[in-house]
Amino acid sequence: MRYYPERVWTAVLLPKPASNNVVAFDHVVTFERDDVRVQTFRIVGEDEANPTNGAISHGSAVAVALLGETTGDIARLGQRNIEIVSIC
Repeated sequence: MRYYPERVWTAVLLPKPASNNVVAFDHVVTFERDDVRVQTFRIVGEDEANPTNGAISHGSAVAVALLGETTGDIARLGQRNIEIVSIC
């Protein structure tokens, strides 16, 4: 993880999501792509993002497509669709 001391001053600690009904920051989301690949990522801040280790930035295209969706929803990601399988 990278450390940016200047960002500590502006950091905002968010509470854990109240429920797992809707995709939000800090959730672990499993989704299936059109090509049947199933992937799981935790939605985190940009400083914590590390897709290789299963953490994507809340500003990434995938996270933006997922945020606000529920299990079973199909989100649009560019020219493709992704279906939310689970939210934890």
